[in-house]
Amino acid sequence: MTGKIVELHSALAMDIGPERGQVRKGDPLLIVSMIMMKMESVISAPFDGTVERIGKGIKVGVVLGEGMLVCVLGKVVQSRL
Repeated sequence: MTGKIVELHSALAMDIGPERGQVRKGDPLLIVSMIMMKMESVISAPFDGTVERIGKGIKVGVVLGEGMLVCVLGKVVQSRL
């Protein structure tokens, strides 16, 4: 999907507090505006997890190219105790 990033989840922002990196299943990670079609798409977290790594240059205003890495999510392991 190619488009311009118009909004980022706070977990992908570089300058936030101790909750950095926490996302829940279904949270919008980013919103991409597809300029030619004049529509926006929401990229959601597929599972609960933490942001382990953010793709290079991911910030508001950047145009995403096809196959560009947005982030790497690590699953949260729930204890059964």
